[in-house]
This record gives sequence, structure tokens and C-alpha cells, in this order.
Amino acid sequence: MKSSIGFFLLSIYLTISDCQAVSSRVDYHLNNLLARQEGARSSTRLVARQSGDNLQKFTEKLGGVAAPTVTKQGDIFRVEFGPENEKFSNLKSALTRSCDRQSNRCADKFNKEGPGRTADCNAQLDRCKKSVEQQVSGTGGTDPTVGGGGGDDRGGGGGGSGGGGSGDGGQEGNLQKFTGKLGGVAAPTVTKQGDVFKVEFGPPDEQFKELKSALTRSCDRQSNRCANKFNKEGGNRTGDCNNQLSACKESVVKQ
Repeated sequence: MKSSIGFFLLSIYLTISDCQAVSSRVDYHLNNLLARQEGARSSTRLVARQSGDNLQKFTEKLGGVAAPTVTKQGDIFRVEFGPENEKFSNLKSALTRSCDRQSNRCADKFNKEGPGRTADCNAQLDRCKKSVEQQVSGTGGTDPTVGGGGGDDRGGGGGGSGGGGSGDGGQEGNLQKFTGKLGGVAAPTVTKQGDVFKVEFGPPDEQFKELKSALTRSCDRQSNRCANKFNKEGGNRTGDCNNQLSACKESVVKQ
């Protein structure tokens, strides 16, 4: 009788042990499967964060300031250092904005450091835009859609040394003679204050030693504000803003 009871209890113990072993194996395989699935999802998320290679092929970087990266995200293009709402529907407009932004940052750098290198930044800008033309020729990169246009309008372009950026209080009135104002956006005023020139809407420490550099910054700033305006309104006018910028700079040369 005792042996029967012992055998019965042993059978129950073995049955429970087998069940636990099976359960452990099931849990192990289930956890392993979930880990693999989670790993796959993590890998997918990692790839999704990668928005592609830099499409800006211009490699010059005067003063160590490279042209901001241009990447494609879905059906749009984005340019590094731009505002959240900045987007471009074609490559040419994004690459052009990258060139403009590099020029602004280049000028900002030299403006803070003191040496007058505005002309060098402007020359680099011209080369960058020529590079864009070569890059997009035959690729369908036509006239830009204003996706965010301006963003970088903080001083730069100046090459002077420090000082306030308001155009008020000038001793000789507005020295900017370019009158084009696409979208109602006029070129910021340029005034002489003491021995320096100042451009309207600039940062407090912006000042220019030469009139040409101040007038050029006024043209750049007008172009940025023009692009920003049409970006907010949804108009496709970046190309027009760029054409006006060229006309403004031609006016500076003649002036």
C-alpha cells in the first residue's frame, strides 16, 4: 500500500517537472522569438532615421564653414540648420539654399573674428551656385519651390568688425539705391554711422567698414526675407527672389 502511494506521488512529481520543463522551453523560444522581432523592429527604426546621403556636392569651406548638408526625406528635401517648417520640393532649390546659408555663416564667422573677408565669402557663394547648376543639369532640378527660403539672416555677409545692426540714425540717409521689392519686401536700408556702415535688421554687433560689403549684405538680407515671405504664403517664387538678388548685386557694382 505504501509503495503504491509512493509511486503515485512520484508520478505526480515527474508530471509537474515535465510540465515545467516544457513551459520553460516554450518561454525560452517565445522570448527568443520576441527578441528577434524586437531586434528587427529596432533595425528598421534605425534605418528609418537615416535620411540618405548628403546631396550637396560643393566641397569648399572657407574658414572651415562647409555648405550645410542637403538630404531627401520622403518627397521633400531639407537643408541643415534650417527652421522646422523649411522644406523644398526639388533638389535645385535646396542646394541653392545650402549655398546661401553657407555664405551667411561664412560671413558671420569672419564678421565676429574681424578680418574683412566678405568678398571671399561672396566669391565662394558664386562658385557654389555654379556647382549647383552643373549638378542638377539634366536631372530635372528646375526653378525652386520656396520651401523655407531664408532662415539664416543673422548678420553675416559683412566682414567688418562688431557694432549694432539697425539702419536708423544714419548720417547720410539710406545708401542702398536698389529699388526692387518683390512681394513688397524692400532691400534693408544701409546707413553710415561714424566710420562704419550698418544694415537694417542686422544683429547688434554687425557693422561694416566698406560700403560695398554693407550693400551686398542688404541684398542678401532682402533675398532671405523675400524667400521667407513666400514660404509662409505658399507661393512658388524662390527663383524670382534669386533673380532679384542678382539684380541687386549688379546694382551694388554699378553704385
